[in-house]
Amino acid sequence: MKKLKALLLMVFMALNAFALSEGKEYEVLKTPIANEQNSVIEVFSFSCIACYTHHKFNTLGKIKEKLPNLNTKLYPVKGGQFGEEFAQLYAYALAKDTADKKNTLASDSLTHKLSDAYYTALFERKQNYTNSASFSELGLKILGISKAELEQFLASTKGQKVYNEFDKSYGALSQYGGTPTFIVGGKYIIKMANIKGLDELIKVVDELIKQK
Repeated sequence: MKKLKALLLMVFMALNAFALSEGKEYEVLKTPIANEQNSVIEVFSFSCIACYTHHKFNTLGKIKEKLPNLNTKLYPVKGGQFGEEFAQLYAYALAKDTADKKNTLASDSLTHKLSDAYYTALFERKQNYTNSASFSELGLKILGISKAELEQFLASTKGQKVYNEFDKSYGALSQYGGTPTFIVGGKYIIKMANIKGLDELIKVVDELIKQK
């Protein structure tokens, strides 16, 4: 009898498990990203209103709260108007946060402050930047450095490593076709249009991480 009850319980749990369907909640990345088996990467653009929404809601931070063993990363898009300039500024902020052992998802991190400043400028104040210099001015002010100091960092081995790291997401971004792009385990892209709320998103991430 005990064995039967145990078997019935296992069947019940299996039937009620959160089942994923490829093509619905996720798609398989055509070119997997190496060494990201336990990570969630959000590829974002400072000019993307949906990315701003996730920034304000702290989506990655909330995923991290529920799945604390996951590595969470934010990679900026280099393409588009001033995308390269923002990625350079973000690389410096990320390197500084890492050196200072700052949580990059926290509101007092340089990466968060930098993103927040540009989101606010673009979507709240409707700021219009006319050239690279005028765009970078805000970021340099947030970082507390000069243009020369940023260039020196980008020319360094450390700066190149951080800045080039963002290129790992290019394949996923091209495949998905827009931002934000959420990459799980270096192998899966979440189809955000089919995800209904934070709880489901966390479940999808958790299940995808478990998939081999």
